Amino acid sequence: MKHFKKWMGLVVVLIFGVRLWYSLSIPGFSSDQSYFHVRQVESILTTGLPFWQDTLAWGGRHITFSPVYDYLLAGFAYAFGTSTGLKIAAELITALLSLITALLVFKLTKNQVTALFAAVLLAIVPALTEHTLNQLWPQSLTILLITLALFFFDAIHAYWIVPLAAITHPVSLVWIAITLGILFLSWLRQIKKYDLVKTFITSILVASINLGFWLPDLKQYGLSTITGNIPLILRSELSGIPSVLATMTAIGIIPVVCATITAYNELFNSREKYLATAISLSLVCAAIIMSPLGPRADIIILLAIGTITLFSVWAVHTLVYIRTTRLGKHIRILACAALIFIIITTAWPLPTIVKQVRNIFPYKDKLMLQWLEERTPVNATVLALATDGQRIAAVSQRKTVLDTTFTSRTDATTRAKDIQRLYQTSIELEAVQILDKYHADYIYFSTSAAIKYGPTLTSAAEKGCFTLIYDLGPKIYEKSEECKSHTK
Repeated sequence: MKHFKKWMGLVVVLIFGVRLWYSLSIPGFSSDQSYFHVRQVESILTTGLPFWQDTLAWGGRHITFSPVYDYLLAGFAYAFGTSTGLKIAAELITALLSLITALLVFKLTKNQVTALFAAVLLAIVPALTEHTLNQLWPQSLTILLITLALFFFDAIHAYWIVPLAAITHPVSLVWIAITLGILFLSWLRQIKKYDLVKTFITSILVASINLGFWLPDLKQYGLSTITGNIPLILRSELSGIPSVLATMTAIGIIPVVCATITAYNELFNSREKYLATAISLSLVCAAIIMSPLGPRADIIILLAIGTITLFSVWAVHTLVYIRTTRLGKHIRILACAALIFIIITTAWPLPTIVKQVRNIFPYKDKLMLQWLEERTPVNATVLALATDGQRIAAVSQRKTVLDTTFTSRTDATTRAKDIQRLYQTSIELEAVQILDKYHADYIYFSTSAAIKYGPTLTSAAEKGCFTLIYDLGPKIYEKSEECKSHTK
């Protein structure tokens, strides 16, 4: 194919343009965690520094995180304005991920059409769309840097990309296992010693930087540093993909099956170094998904990159074989039909995901948060679902009981269970005790809470424990005078 660079540029621009157009058509962001980064960016633009002492979330707490992603976002926010700049940055990272994956495929297969198709295929992977479209997600930067490091694995560029990846997010710790896997496969395949030495040096470098940066948190919080400490009661709602079939669907069933065939056939046979890289990435990510860490979204996306790379190898080998048969004369028709079929079967969950992304924060909920900001005391505490917590803090500047940033906390499960009990209880005294426990003055009953728990809050509200003070479908309740008298 002529003009490969122009075609690749066009594909990446289209991916970026479509995602950005859709993101800009939605007010705000489509995940609670995004608003944590909105607040950090606002702090950086105002003071030059992020904040580690959060006075709003969880009623006030210290939080441990890496601000690299937020400084990157702040640069775009400064250049293009906060709302537009943040969306440009988020969608650009995802578009660049498709580009780097395509270049990795091209380096391995030397097939330009396959590389272009790999870029498109990654862009429509359901797991990637679900967790990155119109969302601020620091793992996306880490995944981009890990993929870039794989592309430059044997070049000097890897020695600065890897340290940068190591300090963006704890998920970068997976790179240690990936490089050790590459080292092991390279040794089995008897790849020349010079490459083995470079791989070993890279592995030691990554291990030292990763462990040096994240070891204090690993000692204090254990695996929750990597997992995000998501309570089991909220895991399926926030990140859980419950079955092998669901994980395959989140990536694409046909690419997964074909990639598995390639990994099986080439595991100990090929001496191609970049094939060892793709196989190691896929095996390590698959092992993590099957481990107690579970089906994390960032690991699934890394697995999708490895899967698409191995699938591309399978596709090239299959086309070469078909050309030797009687079907060779129809190779273009067969290839086009296969590509369309793969795109359709991979992308079929996308309409539902895109609809969910758009409807996750209705306009009425935004009006409710503006009302909270204008009509409630500055020091008020609002009790709400975890998936509404950061949004409340960012938009209304009010304290919250729980949100989706669980790091550095050990009481997330208790708080999640208490909030669930409050929304469901029929016992007035229990509701009062929960409100008093967290010094909550208001209950924010959002659209998502109504979907989850029904159209009414609890029978305790009907008994006068709460006073309905604002109703747009979603509701805001205030602790009533009768409710307050129980605590005297």
